[in-house]
Amino acid sequence: MKKILLFVFLCIVMTASGQMIGTWKDYLPYKNAIALCEQNRQLLVATENALFIANKKDNKLERLSKVQGLSDVGISSLNSNESCAVVGYTNGNIDLLDGNIIHNIPHLKNENILGNKRINAIFFQQELAYLSCAFGIIEINLNEKEISNTFILNAAGNLGVNNLAFYNDSLFAATDSGLYKASTKDNLSDFHSWIAHGNSFKVKDLASDQSGLFYTTEDSLHVYGAKKPICPINTRSFLETTSSGLFLLSPSKGYLVNEKGVTEKYSNDLIRYVSDIFTSGDTAWFADNASGLVKNVSLDWEQFYPAGPVTSDVFSIDVNNEHFWVATGGIDSWNNANVKEGVFWSDYHTWTKLSDAYLETKDVVDVTSSPYNSNDIFLATWNDGLIQLSWSDENTRFEKTAQYNHLNTSGHLATLNTDTSSGTYGWIRVKSITFDNEGNLWGANSQVNNPLFVRKNNGDWHSFMFTSTNTTNTHLGDIVIDDLGQKWVIVPGGIGLVVYNDNNTIENAQDDKDRIVNSGLGTGNLPSTSVYSLAKDRDGEVWVGTNKGIAVFYSPENVFSGYDFDAQQILVEIDGYVEYLLANETVTAIAVDGANRKWLGTQNAGVFLVSPNGTEQIHHFTKENSPLFSNTITDIDLNHQTGEVFIGTSKGLISYLSDATHGHETHKNVSVYPNPVRPEFNGFIAIKGLVEDADVKITDLNGTLVYETTALGGQAVWDGKNGYGVRVNTGVYLIFSSNSFGTETNVAKILFVQ
Repeated sequence: MKKILLFVFLCIVMTASGQMIGTWKDYLPYKNAIALCEQNRQLLVATENALFIANKKDNKLERLSKVQGLSDVGISSLNSNESCAVVGYTNGNIDLLDGNIIHNIPHLKNENILGNKRINAIFFQQELAYLSCAFGIIEINLNEKEISNTFILNAAGNLGVNNLAFYNDSLFAATDSGLYKASTKDNLSDFHSWIAHGNSFKVKDLASDQSGLFYTTEDSLHVYGAKKPICPINTRSFLETTSSGLFLLSPSKGYLVNEKGVTEKYSNDLIRYVSDIFTSGDTAWFADNASGLVKNVSLDWEQFYPAGPVTSDVFSIDVNNEHFWVATGGIDSWNNANVKEGVFWSDYHTWTKLSDAYLETKDVVDVTSSPYNSNDIFLATWNDGLIQLSWSDENTRFEKTAQYNHLNTSGHLATLNTDTSSGTYGWIRVKSITFDNEGNLWGANSQVNNPLFVRKNNGDWHSFMFTSTNTTNTHLGDIVIDDLGQKWVIVPGGIGLVVYNDNNTIENAQDDKDRIVNSGLGTGNLPSTSVYSLAKDRDGEVWVGTNKGIAVFYSPENVFSGYDFDAQQILVEIDGYVEYLLANETVTAIAVDGANRKWLGTQNAGVFLVSPNGTEQIHHFTKENSPLFSNTITDIDLNHQTGEVFIGTSKGLISYLSDATHGHETHKNVSVYPNPVRPEFNGFIAIKGLVEDADVKITDLNGTLVYETTALGGQAVWDGKNGYGVRVNTGVYLIFSSNSFGTETNVAKILFVQ
């Protein structure tokens, strides 16, 4: 059984301004609350992929996700008794929160059961917790922290339970086939003990109090034993028993219930999609799927939730030191995924969403900020061309300043499926955009004659035809620009890549050339023409991610030279066997850090960090061995000043603080964190702002060498130990750094306190 000390994880997260190297941070939405309960005089609030803890006295909030020790994502239920809270997941995983310790019970998750393992609801009876599941009921002994029984309600073992309640010494189960009842004196493990009661219509929910057993169907509220329903209800209504009585909760109202009917008790604009309620005295707390945690005292209403995005959808990421952006759209088999969440951005403190309604589009699939002005943002959409956003000092927000299509680009952003005779124009589908070194914005437009386009830094537009392939019926993917200014574009459908060379003369297309790069010898030697990702590294090499691993073009300058330019695969040794790097994986994302190491995201195997040449695996993060939410990676980008690696997954955004940053030609405001180093600190010390790949030597005040290393880009790290692995003594230590020629030097100081 997995036991995790919760307070340890909270301490890591709470380390003020300097996140520790090697730690994780979640960027999950916390506004979509689905359940809440009380434990240890605090409120636990569940969202789809995490919890947060609310102090009822001062409203202080703390996050509790996989980063802080939960075992999983995909929460489906939450409840607690006086001492223990139980978290149920959609995949059958179970966490018990007992004080400061999280106990994981993975047995149902790991069980070889066909079908749904979702835990629908949790009900307590003394030291037992009963979990309503898609196949029956699980009983957990909270003292032993283990599954003690499984109850199946029919011979086929396929009757799901929506919720449970005790009434008159019997256990009642709400199922899609009606209301089932079993006496607590009978053997609940014998399905014959479970008797169907009444009609076989779907019973969605049930709850009991001293006045009776109540249950809901699709459209009615019933009391057990009565011939007629109490009243009609909204199809999304459900029941909750609280200290203030039994409530029927509709999406936007709360009603007190008794056998005679319902009485409206709560109504406010903040409760729009109510999912749970907890009452204490004259205070009511609501979990709301749009407002987070909502508090009501008399006529006063407040809402609370930790800062975060509004959705877990992550399609692409753009990061700079001022802010980072997430495009939430999607492409489904090169058609629209119809994601309408727009784009969201953060200044690393607060969050703002620009909705699809504001942007007047859906499926925003890429976002990039100008390298010369981080307040100029461009969005690519999978239907509606490009959108430009600019920062408004007057309104202190990013605002939509332009939408580019065929009308305002002189036709260079052409539309597909155009019928000029009827005046009907089709879509402009752009998956990827990027800036060149001159500040010109490039992209590839699907299914048009002139697919490659550029918006010059003076606002002029141009577009170019590929002569090597017919693009009128072809979609185009990501674009990367190499050190020669050549444009590399993914061409799906088994074609591979197209490389375009404009000879850095945008206005003169006469000398332009392009060619297809595929799996043939002499024409690319890709391991597969199913290409998913591209990146240029700090040496100018072009890395390509395919469904059969990685290939590298070490000489992209030779693509049009007539000389050998074929890609090479990287041989690595794994468990004594030599094979190609990630040959059995689909590589969906490639990012290059300040030390020229490669962060590789995959479709099913999580994230790999490999050495600059790819031959050494430094890290392999999966959802099983790390806080990573999912092994399906959608994008990776880095804050090169801090080393924070942003990882988009199919379950949300997460980051990892790496030990590499971009270096500089000269030392830039060298800083050491933490400084001083106190006795309780046992992480890595970061030395930032160094000249690129600096040689670093650390000595005591007498000049005795204590430690030496080479910076990873612009940052060196030290564990505070000498060459013998012993932590250094109290005192001041000098940090000498220089470039490889010794012409750029710096000295910093650090204090150790033991």
